[in-house]
Amino acid sequence: MTEPGDVDVRRYKVGRLIGRYDLSDMGGELVERWIEREESLRTLETYFNERVLAAAIDQRATGPVTSPVEELYFALTDDEASPGERISAVRQLERVDLSPEELRGEFVTHQAIYNYLTEGRGVSKPADGGDPVRREVERIGRLKSRTEAVATDSVDRLSKTPHLEISGFSVLVDVSVVCDRCGIRYSFGELLEEGCSCPDQSTTD
Repeated sequence: MTEPGDVDVRRYKVGRLIGRYDLSDMGGELVERWIEREESLRTLETYFNERVLAAAIDQRATGPVTSPVEELYFALTDDEASPGERISAVRQLERVDLSPEELRGEFVTHQAIYNYLTEGRGVSKPADGGDPVRREVERIGRLKSRTEAVATDSVDRLSKTPHLEISGFSVLVDVSVVCDRCGIRYSFGELLEEGCSCPDQSTTD
């Protein structure tokens, strides 16, 4: 793994946050995710900020926070979050003496991630950009895993209330693609890796 040379990574906001919250593994992990796993900078932005939010809650919260970090971060930063989601997140954080505005001020942009990786860590993407099919399959796989985690947490929390009774459960997330021409259904990965097997009907009589 490429390590920073003479450059002081504390010059970069990402590096300062890594030090502030004792995220000692984060520098190398960002490099690995960007270069080896080919994750996008915006994906890394979300991942890093969620880790920062989790660390801030662990270090400074005066009580428990019930919502998952992913849901809190979404509510604080995403334009698609509903007013109710934003209000709930703000109230939860304020109840444990955390300032939502201060937390937002600690979040970094994807450009900050890029500057840290390329200038602070001295790494760069391969020129060919890697295999686009594998990259998309892995991207959807990560989204499926995240959806499964959030859904599992939701069911688990509701099962401890009078709103839902269930003795045990498993959450399954499936992404399928159906060809409009032949009607065959494929898993996302199967279609991208093998293509559709329906006959070519592009010719005319």
